[in-house]
Amino acid sequence: MDIRYIVFAFVTLLLSGCATDQSSIFNGNDLTGWKSVGGAKWSAENGTLICESGPHGEGGYLTTEKSYDNFDLSFAFKEESLESDFGVFFHTDVETQPVYGWKVVIAPKNGGTGGIFEQNGRGWLEHIPGQSEKMLKPDGWNKMRIKVERGHVTTWLNGYLMIDYTDSKIAKGVGGISFGIGEGGGVKVVIRDIKVKELDELEKVNQYI
Repeated sequence: MDIRYIVFAFVTLLLSGCATDQSSIFNGNDLTGWKSVGGAKWSAENGTLICESGPHGEGGYLTTEKSYDNFDLSFAFKEESLESDFGVFFHTDVETQPVYGWKVVIAPKNGGTGGIFEQNGRGWLEHIPGQSEKMLKPDGWNKMRIKVERGHVTTWLNGYLMIDYTDSKIAKGVGGISFGIGEGGGVKVVIRDIKVKELDELEKVNQYI
């Protein structure tokens, strides 16, 4: 076996770590603790969150009522249809139009799932490596982990490191954790096991104050 593969696998395991001491922020029965902005459809069904475009292709956001600064988020998702944009926004006020902020992209195969995009700003900030596209399971459940420590953002998909990115503008943002659907229709994503751990001052690293 190629020694480079062994080293890569070992380093990835170390970096992925374990998102311990997380608390659920979705009860699986209703949208308590969340609020909807825009015309997209959000519903709880059999312990899952159903995220869908509105009946006329409307987009929108489902955001936590609570604001999160430094956090370690994990959830599982399944892509049933993704013909428009979808992602997880953070440090972003989704109730102010136009929405300006940052999202971790969730997309079909070869669409850059796990990368960072700045909405109504600079666009793509960090693409995932091309070889990492194979980590996405288009027809199955995927595990996403997003760690945000002010301007330092790290993402993992199915246990594999996708990006490790630092940006001073992200550090200045404020807002909740939000799922966002773009305009145009054709989106249906199912999400479950949404858990988050808030990080204290001792766990912040490589950040801009």
